[in-house]
Amino acid sequence: MLSLLLYHYDCLLFYHSFCQDSTKFLLFTDSPGCYTENRTSGVKVCSNKSMPHPLTHIQTIQRSEREVFPLKKIASFTIDHIKLQPGIYVSRKDHIGTETITTFDLRMTSPNEEPVMNTAEVHTIEHLGATFLRNHPTFADKTVYFGPMGCRTVFYLLLAGDHKSREIVPLITEMFTFIRDFHGEVPGASPKDCGNYLDMNLSMANYLAKKYLDEVLTDIPADRLIYPE
Repeated sequence: MLSLLLYHYDCLLFYHSFCQDSTKFLLFTDSPGCYTENRTSGVKVCSNKSMPHPLTHIQTIQRSEREVFPLKKIASFTIDHIKLQPGIYVSRKDHIGTETITTFDLRMTSPNEEPVMNTAEVHTIEHLGATFLRNHPTFADKTVYFGPMGCRTVFYLLLAGDHKSREIVPLITEMFTFIRDFHGEVPGASPKDCGNYLDMNLSMANYLAKKYLDEVLTDIPADRLIYPE
């Protein structure tokens, strides 16, 4: 549950901290009775600029949880990460007009069991994988996005079209073979091309690609292609 703490100083409101009660906004102002309400957000702000000292009054605005935080749990948070193992999974399919976008979960490590991948090798895999996909003779025009998730156990691949996990095993095997065997200068690893070009680790990217190939992609079983129930 979430609550937004609005901190008022000199009649400017700043986000200050969060507390546990999601039904309340705590609005710090310098005087009661100086509020005007934003009709769009419903949040009341102080309009009195004559008060010399802030934080002399606290008004609590009661809100229902639906009004404050009308968010549904996203699909990826509904997957049982205790049962989830490395594999290739269809995370979701989105329909945009007449087009379908398939999002694949390329799970490389066992969540909450194995050590997560470090940012340097994740960054390197991202550069190499994106370069491979954008140059692929068949999938270049179908590649929408390739990149890591924040948990650092998985990469997401978005492809145009309605696809199944089994269909792309050859593509993913080809890509990680490319990453495993790549040596030399990582594409885009320069200050002109990348915002964090020094955060690279090619040898670890080679190692993780080999591990994914050997332990997951080679003769991948059916239960590593469908999310666990």
